[in-house]
Parts: sequence; C-alpha cells; structure tokens
Amino acid sequence: MSNAQHLKVSGQLKHRFEHRHGFKTLRPVDDHMDVAANFFVQRSRLNLFYGNQLKHISVGVSVQDVRTWGATKQLSVGDANNLGIHEAWTEINFNEHLFMKLGRQELVYDNSRILGNMDWTEQGRSHDLALFKYENLFKLHAGLAYNVGEESLYKTPFEVSGNYKEMQFLWFNKQWEHLNWSILLLNNGIEYVEEEEEGLSHHTPSELETIYSQLLGTYIEYHKNHLSINTSAYYQGGTNCENQNLRAYNILCEVRYKIDNGLSLLAGTELLSGTDMDATDNVCRAFNPLYGSNHHFNGYMDYFYVENHENSVGLADHYIGISHHYHHWDTSVETHLFNAMGNIVTEDGQYHPQLGTEIDISTAYHLSDEVAIKAGYSVMAATESMEVLKGGDAEKFNNWAWVMVKIHPTFFETHLEQEKKLKAKHH
Repeated sequence: MSNAQHLKVSGQLKHRFEHRHGFKTLRPVDDHMDVAANFFVQRSRLNLFYGNQLKHISVGVSVQDVRTWGATKQLSVGDANNLGIHEAWTEINFNEHLFMKLGRQELVYDNSRILGNMDWTEQGRSHDLALFKYENLFKLHAGLAYNVGEESLYKTPFEVSGNYKEMQFLWFNKQWEHLNWSILLLNNGIEYVEEEEEGLSHHTPSELETIYSQLLGTYIEYHKNHLSINTSAYYQGGTNCENQNLRAYNILCEVRYKIDNGLSLLAGTELLSGTDMDATDNVCRAFNPLYGSNHHFNGYMDYFYVENHENSVGLADHYIGISHHYHHWDTSVETHLFNAMGNIVTEDGQYHPQLGTEIDISTAYHLSDEVAIKAGYSVMAATESMEVLKGGDAEKFNNWAWVMVKIHPTFFETHLEQEKKLKAKHH
C-alpha cells in the first residue's frame, strides 16, 4: 500500500430480469405445467474497506440485501428480511510478505473452477475461515475452516445444507512474464450419517462421522501477444458425500486468439469424469467442482454443476466462440456440444452419449466505469439422453433470456496520509 491509511466506501447494485422456459432443466411434458417464468431479482451491496499499513491491519465488510421483486410486502413489519453479511473479515499484516485474514470472505483462485465467488447469483459465495498468505517471489496461501450450525455444550449434527463441515486448502502460485502457474491441494470434509433411521435427531454424537475427499491439481495460463492458453487438470480421491470411494478427474484446455479490429476467437474442451448408470461397484467416478463459479463454465443455461448433475455421468464440453469489442460494446457468441462421459443406461436400453447443443449470445454496453447494461439469450437443443437425466421434453423449444443493469459506484475513497501531506503543503 503506497499510503499509510486507505478508506473506501463503495456499492454494487444489480437488477436483472429473467425469462426462463427451459433454463437449467428441460421444459415439462405436461402442457398445463409448461408456463414460462418471468421475474426480477436484485442485489444491493454496501462495501467498506479500511487499511492502515502502519498499524498492520485491514478490515473489509460487505452488507447485502437480496430479493425478488414482489416477494416482500409493501408493509413488511414483522416479516423476515433479506439483509445479510456477505463479507466481514480482518487481515493482519505481520510484515510486507506475511498476512493472516480471518472471518467471512470470498475465495477466488485461478479461473474460479474450484474456488470462486459465484458472482452471477445474487447471493454470491463466501466462506468462514482463516486464511494465511505469504506473497513474495511466489504466493503461498493456506486456508482452514471448521463449521458448526450453532454454539452448543455438546457435539450436535451439522445441518447447514450445501456447506462443508471442515475444509483445508493449500495454493501455490508463481508468475513469469508470459506464464502463470498454480498448484491446488484441497481436503474437503462432509458430515455423514448412516441413513438407518429417519432424521439426524435419532443419532448420537458418536455416530456423527466426517468423511473426507481430496483434490490435487494444477492450473497453467500462457499469454503472449494475441494468444492465450488456459489449461488445468485435477484429480479427486477419498470418499464422496454418499460414502463411496471417489476416483474422478477434470481436464480443461482453452485457446483464445485476438484478431485485429477487436475480434477474438475461442475454442476449448473440458472433460469431467462420470459414473456409468449401470455401474455395480462402490466407486464414484463423477468429478465435483466443489465451490467454484460454475455458471461461467459449460454454457450459461446452468444445466450442469450448478446445484445439479452431481454424482452423475459426467460431461464432455466441446465449445467454440467469437467475441467482439468495439468502443463501449462487448458482444459474444458461443456454441457448446455436450456429451456424457459415463454410460446412460435404463431398462429400455443404452442411450447415445450426446446430450445436446447450446448456443449463448450475450452483449454488454459500458456506459461508464461504474455502469453497465448487459443482455443475453440462450437456446438448448437437447437429445433423448438429456431427457433420461433431466426429465422433461427435449423436443420442445428450451430457451432463456435476461437483461441486467449493473452499477458499482464508489461513494467515498481517500488515502488519509496523502491528504495530511497535501493540507500541510497548502498551509
């Protein structure tokens, strides 16, 4: 930090309209149920950052309100509100290279495939943990998290859905002029109870067991002139949430080339291993991307790995795209071809691995550094194999449209030490 003290107050407001008619899953077979959903959602955030280099401390607080328009009564006295804490952390800098960050915070690493803030969703993603950072010629981060549902006198079941009981990770990063290389090691602990009786309340604390899975992988980014290449490879082992042996992998390779006049070409393939539907062993081969920003991968319609498609047949995503930047405008078109990595088998026989083709069109107009208007339209042409996995009707026209206004103003920002020097100079 160039100045001794830094204070910043900023905000973020996102207003988004969505038209869903085949988003995340196929439209239903029953025509009486097949009615499109239209709604507005909104996020309002107030962010406060304070840093004092001389006193070795930084503090960040982010308060947000998330709501669907109309979900709160005009006179909402006594109703539960949607206000919550997105981030609340304190960072101590022991010296210019060693830091400790404690509290609720976002984790964003590499391309956000494994650890990301999931910013597309109005709620976003943040973690309660202790983060230790060493940053000099290379970066080394270690995260430690241990979760409980409430304060108690004795061990109680952990019943917070979608969260881990404990998690530890180690991230190493080294950057050169044209190369960025990372290694990630993550241990994920989920509380597991044998489902012999209904409800966790029937189990004693001694029966509450934490089972662990491990992830090890690397991310490499190369960029020079007009060419950029992103590759990653991860392996998962240990035990999954259903207490099965886990042996899974994820491989990604993406190439982007910038042409003159603001044009860019994109081509990539991502493979996420899966389990055959007719598998008879107790081995899960379905890769789980854990806590990443999954909306940014495998098409924008969220058919895969956005609170769905876990412990399934996996995915092979082959995609190409073209984008164009012109003054305040950014426009892109991408096409994804989806295939299953595991066998799709039912009593009626075995199905073709091809799941469908998705086309995503999006555009953004940046009115200023703080204001952007964005819009998108997506179509899914699904196959009978997708019906087997998702249900619904693949022959119907499955589509999704959205328009969003995003505003992120800076209300106040000052470097206090710099102001003192300027005032002294004028006096």
